[in-house]
Amino acid sequence: MKKLIISLALLLLTKSALPALTPIDTLPPIKFSFTEDGRRWKLGNSSKNDQIALSEHVLENETLESWTELVTTLSIVGNQVAPLERIFDAFVKQIQGSLPDAKIQAKVIGRGPHNLFAEWWIKEGSPNDQHEWIQIFEQKDNLAILRYTTKKMGEVDTKGKVWESILDKARLAAPIPNG
Repeated sequence: MKKLIISLALLLLTKSALPALTPIDTLPPIKFSFTEDGRRWKLGNSSKNDQIALSEHVLENETLESWTELVTTLSIVGNQVAPLERIFDAFVKQIQGSLPDAKIQAKVIGRGPHNLFAEWWIKEGSPNDQHEWIQIFEQKDNLAILRYTTKKMGEVDTKGKVWESILDKARLAAPIPNG
């Protein structure tokens, strides 16, 4: 999953550096709360470089190697401006490329002027089965992405409602400076 996230980030970055990139440390974080979920989560991984910042949270008793539910935040600076629908489509195609035999279904739940809320899933009775909700924010030429993924397909209806609400309420903490 980590390779997929990184390859998605690289796919979204421009081929050439932009003249005035926003430093990754100045990007506003995504404001969201685990409180509505009601369970304890822990940071499983956090990494960043000049253009990408990634954090992955797992349930308290899980690890990144054996997770059943995963919350990911990803910030990307210097993204080539593209419609958010195209970014989501590229993301789904990237997943399809990594799981060529899986039938991936996807839909957009909502669209705002600077955000896209969507979901994708694989439900075939296979080890690849999972369901994800994703909120993509854009400001200037930067992206911030919040994702909740579950492999607990029997709990999609209940957990999905909770996480749809959490992701729907998520916002960027502050506007990105015009710098």
